[in-house]
Amino acid sequence: MSNDIQIEDNHVKLYTVLVDQLQKYTTITWQGPTALIVANLFALDKFCLNPLLLFVLSIFNGVLIYGFHRMIIYQRVIIKATKQAEDELRKTFDKFIPKFSESKVRAGSLLIWTLWVLDIALVIYAITIA
Repeated sequence: MSNDIQIEDNHVKLYTVLVDQLQKYTTITWQGPTALIVANLFALDKFCLNPLLLFVLSIFNGVLIYGFHRMIIYQRVIIKATKQAEDELRKTFDKFIPKFSESKVRAGSLLIWTLWVLDIALVIYAITIA
């Protein structure tokens, strides 16, 4: 096998690993916030008149949101590496590499901000019922 073919094969393998990691992160990116919101709805039903428990819940939410935010940051690093691998593979396989349009608003950032706003609203609610 020539050196160029071996390098190209390594690029394809690296790209495959990166895309696999992105798929795993994407699953968590959408399931994590959904599970957090649903769990909070159930908790609000049980804790709606107990401001201390609501405040504790908001702290717990903040920790989970922070962890989720870190995951989004790691996902962005993987996306950047994947784009670099795509650029390299486009030299040979251009018509097989999809091209996606970029958006100024990132879905991950929007999710993070939405979760923080909901958590702050929970803190305000806990304070106002106290």
